[in-house]
Amino acid sequence: MELSEAAPRKRWVRPIVIALIAVLVLTGSAAVFAGARYLGNIQRLSDVFAGLVDSNRPVGDDATTFLLAGSDSREPETDVAALGANGPANQRADTLMLLRISADGKSSQLISIPRDSWVDVPGYGYNKINAAYAFGGPALLIKTVEQVTKVRVDHFAVVDFQGFKNITDLVGGVTIVSAGEYGLTRGAHHMSGEEALAYVRERKHLPNGDFDRVRRQQVYLRAMLREVKAQHVYKDPAKLDRILRAATSSIAVDDNLSYPEMVKLAMTLGGLNESDMSFFLAPVAGYGMEGEQSVVYLDAIQCDVIFKLFREGKLGADSGFETLPPDPAV
Repeated sequence: MELSEAAPRKRWVRPIVIALIAVLVLTGSAAVFAGARYLGNIQRLSDVFAGLVDSNRPVGDDATTFLLAGSDSREPETDVAALGANGPANQRADTLMLLRISADGKSSQLISIPRDSWVDVPGYGYNKINAAYAFGGPALLIKTVEQVTKVRVDHFAVVDFQGFKNITDLVGGVTIVSAGEYGLTRGAHHMSGEEALAYVRERKHLPNGDFDRVRRQQVYLRAMLREVKAQHVYKDPAKLDRILRAATSSIAVDDNLSYPEMVKLAMTLGGLNESDMSFFLAPVAGYGMEGEQSVVYLDAIQCDVIFKLFREGKLGADSGFETLPPDPAV
């Protein structure tokens, strides 16, 4: 079976959650100017960790780990707080990424988990990992991810469609540099919000289907980080204000994340360079069908290794796992 056939038919954009990283970077730049003016605009999600028994959860450390999720709701005007609640039963987490920020703030690692991964959802048996979101909201999704990865989730965040598109436009678009991989022709491609959205949503016509789309998401994220850094937007207060208003109104985070922690985290991310962030994919053993569902089977042995390195802060380009290569010279 081809990957494109194994991928689900949902049309909602998965990588909108990528915009969260750009938002935090931008907020870091703005903290010295506005502080709570923008942080207070971020919607808060309550009871995200409700029902999770601390003694049954993985042990954490001084690093900060986010579970980043995007809903497959097809309504761009949907409130991000509603996306993060125990809401509509037909909503599934269309994006799943774990982001770890080191305690010293000098590095970060991001692992994308295929949304179709066939796993044991606590209380519901085996199903796609993103079904946990529909069954029990963020709390069950966090419990499921922690069970699969043995990584403790410190915070949860969701980003909506309009935020992804608007942030791209407000920074003047992003430039994707391709060596001809992931279904994009060789060269530099400057994209508006609409064009970038089409780039990260495409799946059916990509050689490796949903997995090329995951890589496109990561390429976009890197391009966005580069654009934000290059523009020094903090030197243009009017532009910065527009960007921050659009960005912070498009994200929601758990209410366990205090405003002082937000500022500290944002300043940390704002200080990271492109080379300080590494991008990985959860190792996959194969693809198949479970009933009428096309699913992804994670490689249990390799996943044990990569998530152990992730937990210990030792996951890097020299770990032997596929990481996003640097932009080619074209």
